[in-house]
Amino acid sequence: MKLNIADPSTGCQKKLEIDDDSKLRAFFDKRLAQEVEGSALGEEFKGYVFKISGGQDKQGFPMKQGVLTNGRVFLLMKPGDACFRGALLTAYAIAAGVGSGLVAAAGVAQHEAEHCGPLHGVPEEAGDRR
Repeated sequence: MKLNIADPSTGCQKKLEIDDDSKLRAFFDKRLAQEVEGSALGEEFKGYVFKISGGQDKQGFPMKQGVLTNGRVFLLMKPGDACFRGALLTAYAIAAGVGSGLVAAAGVAQHEAEHCGPLHGVPEEAGDRR
């Protein structure tokens, strides 16, 4: 699974690819907006708390908050709805919880840090934003 860890205060990001299931176990049965202890990912993230902010499955279908199943579902959407792609009133499959084996990438944001300083590997200042 790929993780994209963001620091909201600076806007900087760090990408990790984690293949070890024991580290990913902390993300199983979690949903959007739930928190995960950073120590589950390794010693370098000890003291951090990460909030799950999004994700997608291997085919690119995004996660959507409010879908309470581990898998894909068909939702009836219209233009202006989150995750809408395509023509008016078309049903699309959306991946739900991170705990399903379908999720290939997840986005997490640094939510809290207990006297830890800046996140290891993330620049302290953001570059030019355009």
